[in-house]
Amino acid sequence: MPRMRDMLAAKTLDATVAVNPFIGQMIDAGVGYIAVPLSGQIPSGKPVVMYATTREWTAQHQKELALFREAIADGAKFVLSDPDQTKEDINRYVKLPPQVMKIAQLSDQAPAIATDDLGWWFGVMRRQDMLTRDLDVNTLLAR
Repeated sequence: MPRMRDMLAAKTLDATVAVNPFIGQMIDAGVGYIAVPLSGQIPSGKPVVMYATTREWTAQHQKELALFREAIADGAKFVLSDPDQTKEDINRYVKLPPQVMKIAQLSDQAPAIATDDLGWWFGVMRRQDMLTRDLDVNTLLAR
């Protein structure tokens, strides 16, 4: 994502799906615009990151699954308790100018997904003709 602005400017990339602060960088540089405002259409609290695995892996790795969920929850708590350190940690990898990272918004923290959250996304996908049949969300989340 950090290179998208430069790739748009060089015309090696025609379009991209991006999040802030990268969207702001592209707009401020005059190399991009918002064609479809995705984030404004996602209600606060809805998860934007989901992890997937097979039922087989889940059945064979209950301990690892529990530890993974615990780590995700701990990470969400950390983001909420120390947003400045979170931004520093993120920027260790994305390497944005400090002034850009300072004003970057952190996403809502939703470490656990509920069936109604997944159902909301399925509704979005149905309206976009991305699903060819109805799915029972209650059978898709590992318990």
